[in-house]
Amino acid sequence: LHFKNVAIAVDQHLDFNNVMVSQLLDLCEHFDANIDLLHVKIGENSKAIAVDEMKALIEKRKALRVVSHEIQDDSVEHGLTSFTKYNNTDLMVVIHKHHSFLERLFKRSHTGKLALEINVPLLVLQEN
Repeated sequence: LHFKNVAIAVDQHLDFNNVMVSQLLDLCEHFDANIDLLHVKIGENSKAIAVDEMKALIEKRKALRVVSHEIQDDSVEHGLTSFTKYNNTDLMVVIHKHHSFLERLFKRSHTGKLALEINVPLLVLQEN
């Protein structure tokens, strides 16, 4: 199995101290993969400052190639799935956030929805 194009979903709350992010970048270097950073923008006010921070972090590793994308869509899952269909994505990476009991009770996880819809391998990393 070879991952040439890896898409990483990024939102405004990404934790860059996550050891998993560093290991993910090691994996991308190993496969000499192209990285697409994706932020799905819902509405007018959504801004992912984390995309710029993550891009800067990746660019410090000279061996990696990265492009950031802002996708306008009504649904995070649809935006990510559409991107993978039309951009030869080999692997989609998401960072699953821990939610409180009440959040889990009333709100379905983006990761859970995405797992049902995505057409490429999905790597889910757990946020610290």
